[in-house]
Amino acid sequence: MYYNSENNSINEGEFGTPDKPYGTNSRLAATSMILGLISVGILFTFVFSSFSIPLGAIGLLLAFMSTRLGKGIPSKAKTGILASSIGLGMGLLLTVISFVTVIKSGMLGNLLNTYSSMYQQMYGEEIDWSDYGINPDAENFKDYFGNSGIVR
Repeated sequence: MYYNSENNSINEGEFGTPDKPYGTNSRLAATSMILGLISVGILFTFVFSSFSIPLGAIGLLLAFMSTRLGKGIPSKAKTGILASSIGLGMGLLLTVISFVTVIKSGMLGNLLNTYSSMYQQMYGEEIDWSDYGINPDAENFKDYFGNSGIVR
């Protein structure tokens, strides 16, 4: 669309269809790129790295929604796909590594006992972990969750 100053009107593009250079697809692609870059940036904070998972997933979704059939993928959407994939993948990897490290290092029993003592201080009753099939004094991963159904 463009403004015609001679008759104070807005002219439309070719064949009577409005010319929309900044349409919805462009906004989705730009939002995808921004979310992808934020998800990659959050990875470097380490404290909030798990927030990169939903941001990367939403960024990927928006990037794929911004593609136009037969017209290819806009460059911002390509950047959004790349950055969101990196943010999502690395966020998942760091989260899994964190859980495995806590479990393998034997810190899980300490965390469960600390949580139990805090719960007792706040509510005046102890948590019976055996009700949940968890043994906080176990030596390895399978013994922690042996009766809970998590590990078979």
